[in-house]
Amino acid sequence: MLRKYIGLGGFYYSAAERDVLYKLRGINPSVYLGFIQGGHPTSVEKLAADLRKGVKNDAYYLDNQHNLELAGRYGTKRYRSRYKDYTATSSLTQLQKKLGSNSGLHLDIRSFMQHLSVKYRAHQLGMKVYTYSLNGCDYHQSQLLKLTTNKLPDGAIVDATPYKICQRLFNGAVPKKCYQASSNVGRYITALPQDADFDRFDEMLGYQTEGYYLSLTSGLKAIHSTSVNKTPNNITTPLLEHGFPTITDEIIHNDTGDTIILRLPGRQANKN
Repeated sequence: MLRKYIGLGGFYYSAAERDVLYKLRGINPSVYLGFIQGGHPTSVEKLAADLRKGVKNDAYYLDNQHNLELAGRYGTKRYRSRYKDYTATSSLTQLQKKLGSNSGLHLDIRSFMQHLSVKYRAHQLGMKVYTYSLNGCDYHQSQLLKLTTNKLPDGAIVDATPYKICQRLFNGAVPKKCYQASSNVGRYITALPQDADFDRFDEMLGYQTEGYYLSLTSGLKAIHSTSVNKTPNNITTPLLEHGFPTITDEIIHNDTGDTIILRLPGRQANKN
């Protein structure tokens, strides 16, 4: 079904169990297979600590805090003792023999940062190296920013759009200001600073008459460099090119008129 509707090269398989990937290779000799090495023990402990912070006010957690903490410490200790590293040449060679050359090792970014030479060793075997993180996209990107271009992994598995991660990792292109806008939306686009989050452009359209935009890192910000044409609040705004009207405040009438008073029955005081 995948080959028919998506086509070769449009999908891949990844798993943390090597036996699963070995069987998949027997079924499909050409598809990419990615072996997921378990999260770095420090990443697992950091994740567990963050989860504890998130439930510190939970009644069940407070009632069973001692037992839960004891089980948590045992679990992380056991995980650390069973943690296996596959970045060595011998381990990579064994994986490659089973998975073939169209395969790769998917590493926690902490493990990758500790073993930067794994990319070179994997490439010698025709394999790729991708990174992921258990501690959030921001941490993942902050580590990638420390690396030079030739040290970056072959790919990064993130909970973000390609636009957002490329803007942060590779400094998005600066507009040349050659485009002459002829519409309200066009003028708004040309006024947007370089850090505008175009993944949320539909949301930004709601702020175009107020001179604000959504940035990649700071949320709602004002456009300082170029002013955006504003429509007076007491004038109806026509439909713009995108087909949606701009929402404006209505005129508020503050004159007084006949007042209706609703009296609610009060409780009678208890008599001794």
